[in-house]
Amino acid sequence: MKFWLRLLFIPLLAVLWCAAGCAVLPETTAEVRALQAAVEPDYAKPESWAVPLPENPSALPVDVFYVYPTVFVDAAHPVMDIAVPALRHRGELISGEHTMMFRGKFNIFAPHYRQAELNRALRGLSASPQDLSSMEPGLEDIRRAFRHYLEHRNNGRPFLLMGHSQGAMAVLDLLKNELPPDSPALKQLVAAYVIGWPVTKEDLEAYPQLRMARGERDTGVVVSWNTESPGAEQSIFCGGVAINPLNWRTDEQPAPKEANRGAVFFRPDGSVALERPGFCGGALDLERGTMVVDLESPQKYEAEFFPRGVLHMGDVLFFYRNIAENAAKRAETFLNLRH
Repeated sequence: MKFWLRLLFIPLLAVLWCAAGCAVLPETTAEVRALQAAVEPDYAKPESWAVPLPENPSALPVDVFYVYPTVFVDAAHPVMDIAVPALRHRGELISGEHTMMFRGKFNIFAPHYRQAELNRALRGLSASPQDLSSMEPGLEDIRRAFRHYLEHRNNGRPFLLMGHSQGAMAVLDLLKNELPPDSPALKQLVAAYVIGWPVTKEDLEAYPQLRMARGERDTGVVVSWNTESPGAEQSIFCGGVAINPLNWRTDEQPAPKEANRGAVFFRPDGSVALERPGFCGGALDLERGTMVVDLESPQKYEAEFFPRGVLHMGDVLFFYRNIAENAAKRAETFLNLRH
């Protein structure tokens, strides 16, 4: 049975991708008008958040600021318009899945944003040099959401950042541009989970506030990996500085399947379909900068719009309970050090 994964893309995305021609989509006057028509989120309003805002945030000591991955594909529109209920629902569904691990432990803040449409995002990311212009409206929305969060909703609490794929890119952008080395808010950062996008050595050299995690309990650090099977083809997800989410090591020491606390898969309505401890083991490939997992049939988890062996769809799901456990440990360590 092939598990239904919706970490990055909506159902039938592969069909829509090919229907769009799998080709470069030129910017047109209609596209510019569509961009201008897309509603800019107002983060003072509850409907601009993909997860219900906490009613009593002071009851929990730590927050999570989470950014959801790409859920939008439409050849006629360059960015997602959150005024459209069906589109907003997609963001809310995957936000609920990814942040379920934090419920009752941390306050959750997950902004809607004018994310880049899939075809345009992949076109820009595949260019040399990369062209992120299609993502700029969404990145700016996340910057505004984060500023609003810090000013109006955080009240000095420690926080984690987490995003997957396009959401991880937005989190990395926050670290670079909204949390400079002298930022008071940087001292509140428990950890930033940049999952499904590479944090490169060049990033680390250019932004001294970026410190990669070296173990399971260090704080104020970036936690990142990109998942693939053995022998995977080269992809845009290679080249990062990674940590193994099963043993929290940064060398190539493999983690056995027994280290996997539980992969979690979801039904189309967002409810849990399957939870499987011991789902996979894995080890880092330091040359490629990736997390290589040992699955009997990895092709079941591939997506046809990515190169062979890329398991981007499993970056969060494969290690779901390990991520939850690790976030709790880092938060505990941070709070103990603060006091």
